[in-house]
Amino acid sequence: MSLLPIYQVDAFTDRAYSGNPAAVCLVQPTQCPPQSNRMQQIAAELNLSETAFVMSTAQQAGDQQPVALGFYPQMDRLNIRYFTPKIEVPLCGHATLASAHLIWDLGIAPFHESVSFQTVTGERLACQRASDGWITMDFPSDPPFAVEAPAGLLAAIGIKPIAVARSRDWLIEVATEAELLRAKPDFPALCGFERGVILTAACSAPNTDFVSRCFYPALGVNEDPVTGSAHCALAPYWQRRLGKDMLEARQVSSRGGQLRLTCGGDRVGIAGCAVTKMRGEWLV
Repeated sequence: MSLLPIYQVDAFTDRAYSGNPAAVCLVQPTQCPPQSNRMQQIAAELNLSETAFVMSTAQQAGDQQPVALGFYPQMDRLNIRYFTPKIEVPLCGHATLASAHLIWDLGIAPFHESVSFQTVTGERLACQRASDGWITMDFPSDPPFAVEAPAGLLAAIGIKPIAVARSRDWLIEVATEAELLRAKPDFPALCGFERGVILTAACSAPNTDFVSRCFYPALGVNEDPVTGSAHCALAPYWQRRLGKDMLEARQVSSRGGQLRLTCGGDRVGIAGCAVTKMRGEWLV
């Protein structure tokens, strides 16, 4: 039996009990990483929207020999995997933010050094920490394109759209933030649609350009508190709508979260704060 260090971090917030909680398991170089099915079991047991597993490149490659080096000696050779309670997913914003926050918070890397993670798809996600504590992640842009809503989608959302678009997820713009807040989706009906559904609306409040809510019942998450990866689509969508390369966003779930976005070509800078809330050890 081995002990797997595990942490719970509230992401996209500067105060505990808000933002999006993510679990992060730091697989030390002296450990062999858990098998994929065990990672999925751990994520299901924790029952958060995402659980991330961070390990060295050698571990992720399947090396069964422990890496006889200090804890993560190379910050550009970290691999990351993400699991919802039901399935593994290729990309997750708030769990990446939580993982980078921990690397700095635990003193594994100095604040002035960047940290990067490689996902199972080969995507490399670079993270940088500013002096004010905000962490910016470099993510791929995922511009949505206008489509007709498939049969049953709008009925499942129960709200009249201004526009419907599709990227990795379905994106539906509604007229006002009030309408967005009133939406009560039929989650069993949404399970029939691939991936998730993003609702968004322009915001008239100062210092916020747009708001959103995100639903992923097909992935085991009815409403995600704050969804970093959804802003890979939301950022270019609102960049076109508002003519701005730098955007302030709020996800208006019951927990809520704040994001700063920078659009640049085929990349999106997604920034937020994070707070460590719990630490312990998982018996493997």
